[in-house]
Amino acid sequence: MFSAPSPLRPATLADAAFLATATLGASRSHLPAGYFDLFFPGDDAFRLALLEQAQHTTHRGWGHWSDYHILSPAGAICACPAAALPAFPFPVAALHEAATRLGWTAAEVQAAQARIDDYLYNIDDLEMAGDARTWFVQFLYVAPQWRQRGIARRLMTHTLREAREAGMRRVELFTDTGNAPAEQLYASLGFACIGEYRYQRLPPEQVALLGPGMRRWMLSL
Repeated sequence: MFSAPSPLRPATLADAAFLATATLGASRSHLPAGYFDLFFPGDDAFRLALLEQAQHTTHRGWGHWSDYHILSPAGAICACPAAALPAFPFPVAALHEAATRLGWTAAEVQAAQARIDDYLYNIDDLEMAGDARTWFVQFLYVAPQWRQRGIARRLMTHTLREAREAGMRRVELFTDTGNAPAEQLYASLGFACIGEYRYQRLPPEQVALLGPGMRRWMLSL
């Protein structure tokens, strides 16, 4: 049997290793791989080291500890005002800073940034939320052994309350197409699907990795 997770709390920089796991896991959704696998080929130890080091950079990226709340060790959620979203997945300077600390060469950093830029170019029709009154969920992660135990609903309920307290008018997020459990959760919370985006311009091998596309969801508060 599982013991109860720790109380929900804001993350701190001391949680960097757990947040790296949460960010990588959330990026994969219901699939065996995700965009971080595409951006940073190698094993999970390699990717986790970079994502953990990115928590320590002076340039905030997606999945930053200051945007996370955690239920250790069960799960975590990362959300912030849409207008405050940094460059995806993190600014060029943040990638350079984190990778350099890990001993990457300049050529390796440039190659990774090129893969990110190519991905973003091929999904440039994807409109990100940017309204000042929109709360955006970047990542929602539940550890495999904790799924089907109400953790995701608890994390989302907290985030919706946080958005209301901040005076937001809506909450938005994306799901990977085909993630039925996530879609059922969001629909039960009152979210509606407001758009679907297919990876029509990505190479077939990348579509095979990432799935056919994404869906955009919104809840009016």
